[in-house]
Order: sequence, then C-alpha cells, then structure tokens
Amino acid sequence: MERDDELLTVDQAARLLTISKPTVWRMIRAGELPVVKIAKRSRRIKRSDILAYISRHYTGGQASQEKGVEK
Repeated sequence: MERDDELLTVDQAARLLTISKPTVWRMIRAGELPVVKIAKRSRRIKRSDILAYISRHYTGGQASQEKGVEK
C-alpha cells in the first residue's frame, strides 16, 4: 500500500490536521472527509483524502494578507 493510500484512524487524522477528534467526526458527518467503513463501528480515513482536504482549504496566507497583516 502506498503511503497516500494509508488508512488512518480518527485519532491519527486529528493529529495530522492538528484538530480535535470531535472536529474530525463533525467533518466526517458533514461529508467533508470521506471514510472507509471497516467494521460496524470502525472508520478509517485515507491519508490522500486528508491531503486533498488540506489542498482544497489552503489559503497560502491570503487570509492574513486580506486583513492587512504583513508576513
């Protein structure tokens, strides 16, 4: 399995995104992060899906620049 296709737990995904586990669960319920159901109560998230989420939401510092904050 390639590293991008690695399946991560919700805890691992939260650490990768530097957010809380409840926030990851909210993102899953909202359909922002797709999951793989591997058992009745067990979900995994592909690393590639997390990286895609980061790419979609990356602003490149635009938010700071829009508020007049210099780098």
